[in-house]
Amino acid sequence: MGDLDKSVHRRERDPYENIVTGRIERDKKAQDEGYADARKAAKSQIFAALVSYFKKVLSSLSTEGKEKGAFLLDEGPLIDSILAFRNVLKILSIEDRSHHPEFAQQMSELWHKLVDDCNSIQGQTGVSIEGLAKIKFFISQVMHYPPGEDHTLGYYFDEFAGKTWIPFPFMDMLKELHEEHLTNPATSTLSNWLSLLNEMLATR
Repeated sequence: MGDLDKSVHRRERDPYENIVTGRIERDKKAQDEGYADARKAAKSQIFAALVSYFKKVLSSLSTEGKEKGAFLLDEGPLIDSILAFRNVLKILSIEDRSHHPEFAQQMSELWHKLVDDCNSIQGQTGVSIEGLAKIKFFISQVMHYPPGEDHTLGYYFDEFAGKTWIPFPFMDMLKELHEEHLTNPATSTLSNWLSLLNEMLATR
């Protein structure tokens, strides 16, 4: 039998020849990277949620303080002026200092500082509107005492601050405030003014 008569037998196919061994490692690596990306995304979402939560908490605390009329730390000079003027009102409620020129002068100077400090914060952002309204109401009450008079306490504070002499009508008003408080301490003008100042200081 010649070579041409020999049967040609096809070589059997290797069952493993098309298997690429590196594919498993690539797939595993891709899967691991996918898990890592998912973990990073989850962490980012958790972090964003926490930031949002704390912002809401801080915002609510800030709003709560403003709703109560609380003064801000930036208003330190105004708080000091309120405390100082409250002290002179307390002194006047206990003692008749109406004819003491140095007391009347000090009271007038503290009044000017209180008004100036109040005016200086009006244009500032973040200032408690309710707190500012309270101090302005107090200033208005003092300015127009006694009601219906042309020359009020506020007029004398403005005109005679820092002067070495004190007008008699001004001294008479201070004396009247003191005597009214002795007669009716619970409902006196001085008592009402002190209550307003105490309320402002208590809501800081």
